[in-house]
Amino acid sequence: AYGLINKAVSMDTLEAETMMLAKKVASKSNYAIRLGKDVFYKQLQCDDLKDAYELTTERIASNFQHDDTKRMIAKFVNK
Repeated sequence: AYGLINKAVSMDTLEAETMMLAKKVASKSNYAIRLGKDVFYKQLQCDDLKDAYELTTERIASNFQHDDTKRMIAKFVNK
């Protein structure tokens, strides 16, 4: 099994920290979240680093063409 740790917290703050992270993720593009998770798991199946980079490069390029991404970039640029 593979997993990522974003932050280690005490049991006293676990629920509040979990909710803050969940709200942050929920505010992002569903498309980008799905794409990122898909790429992460597919990279684990790559035979070498070069293949993983090629896969990721293709996915990042396709992400930039998606309407959600264009909208988020425009929002960032126009701050």
